[in-house]
Amino acid sequence: MGRARTVTAIIVASCLVVAADATATVRLNKGIGRVNLGMTSSQLIRTFGKPLGIRTGGLSPVARRFSTDRTYVEYEYFSKNGYTVGLARRSGKMRVVLVAVYISGQRTPQGIGVGSLAGDVRVKYPSVHCGLLDEVSQSCVLPSRAKAETVFVVDTLRSRVSAVAVRART
Repeated sequence: MGRARTVTAIIVASCLVVAADATATVRLNKGIGRVNLGMTSSQLIRTFGKPLGIRTGGLSPVARRFSTDRTYVEYEYFSKNGYTVGLARRSGKMRVVLVAVYISGQRTPQGIGVGSLAGDVRVKYPSVHCGLLDEVSQSCVLPSRAKAETVFVVDTLRSRVSAVAVRART
């Protein structure tokens, strides 16, 4: 009977961790959910476990600025919690330089996240600068004096946010 309660408690705790990530907060210019810019790869793996995939080519659109960095890789946690995490060598260690989410749930303190209307981004963040990313997307960058920036990727056909990323400036 005691063993069954322990197993049940572990399962419930695991579900709460996943649920917490589903409603995680986008922290402008710092990170998303439990992922912070500057974390080491070891810290990331301790937080989320091993990635479902590792990508070295064909980078996500918000990561193109890192395309000349030969150490840059992306860890895919997409089906687990909707995260893509980019790492590059900084100070001798692989560190998080980008975290992006592609599922709804993660929101900025002002309520903007995947699925938000493009117009709402401009209303909540009047200083945002938008430009074409590719033929169907635009990148809306929130200016910052920090060494990082927050990017809202907008699907121009639906006029909705399709991804939110926090990335280091190069």
